[in-house]
Amino acid sequence: MRTKLSLILVVAIAFGSSLACKKDEEPAAAAAALATPVWTDLFAPDLSDAEFPAGIWTVADGVITASEDQALWTKKDYQNFVLD
Repeated sequence: MRTKLSLILVVAIAFGSSLACKKDEEPAAAAAALATPVWTDLFAPDLSDAEFPAGIWTVADGVITASEDQALWTKKDYQNFVLD
């Protein structure tokens, strides 16, 4: 029980201090940053930054298609992302 209470207190303190840091920002700048996410394309339009078996994947009019059930991999590693 004490461990759970200690964990809750640590989380509450950390969350409270992050809120305090956010108050120092300009409200308009903070709202704009939340309203306009910056997305990075996963693949280049010509798939030059992708790894895949030759002749399987193609791009036409911004649509990626495959002629077989094969994997399409990025050359870059991602750790924190939202796939949209």
